Amino acid sequence: YTADSGTVSAAITLATNPLDCLRVRWQVTQQADAGPGLWSYARRVIAQEGFLSGLYRPGLGANMASVFVCTGIRVGIYKSVCDALLFASGSSERDGGTMATAGLLSGALSFFVASPFFQAKTRLQAESGRIDPISGLLATGPRAGERPSYTGMPDFFRKLVANEGSIGLLRGADALVVRGSLLSMGHLLGYDGGKQWAKSRGLMQEGPLLHASASVFAAFFSTTLASPGDRVMTEYQTAPNRGVRYSSALDCARSIMRREGMPGFFRGWLPMFLRMGPTFAAFGTGYEALRLLAGYDYF
Repeated sequence: YTADSGTVSAAITLATNPLDCLRVRWQVTQQADAGPGLWSYARRVIAQEGFLSGLYRPGLGANMASVFVCTGIRVGIYKSVCDALLFASGSSERDGGTMATAGLLSGALSFFVASPFFQAKTRLQAESGRIDPISGLLATGPRAGERPSYTGMPDFFRKLVANEGSIGLLRGADALVVRGSLLSMGHLLGYDGGKQWAKSRGLMQEGPLLHASASVFAAFFSTTLASPGDRVMTEYQTAPNRGVRYSSALDCARSIMRREGMPGFFRGWLPMFLRMGPTFAAFGTGYEALRLLAGYDYF
């Protein structure tokens, strides 16, 4: 289960990384510099830096590594966690509470393990910009006029450990675990519960249409639950690159609340959902197909 789900998710990231990069860059860009809206900002990035350099390549390898580890673990252990909860409660049927708890627990573990890769992905994307070929300085992006901090994921890890110690690998892990456990709960409860609900009412039977429909519902649920933690995680993990200091992820959350109010925690919701919807739909149909080919029952 783990290898199959991780491989499918990593492959999908090849197509969805631009939306993830756009979300991160949009979240860390000051509102005064962002322009009139998300799509205007995206057009400006592409015009100044090109699609490949501005949105596609930044953090791609780290993103693929993070989703391979994270999705592989959380989907791979979900059914086992469900079974353990059912055994502990003496029940025989999965209900909403069991699915939500299993999704929360599997998500917390998987995102904690994958947090170094998520941090690498986020910080590489946040400081991306066009590099001037003569001076070697960033000509665009939030750190325009400065040298890039990292040349890629290996360089990021080397400098992070040298400057912040091994504990730096877990910077923002608390916010990521909150974000990830809620995202996982929304995904697995929305998908598993959505499938059961549709089948019990005779609306759909097992097949690609059911898998895609349940996936889109799960994406909406996941994005809404995870957005506040996602904004705090991005802001907190990228703070050192932007010269901003927070004493903790909670201090970062307070700062967002003071500056932007509650809407600030949902900054980036749209690109996150536009990425999650196709990702979950492709993952759901692809993963279910792989399970059948491997001789397993539907999820």
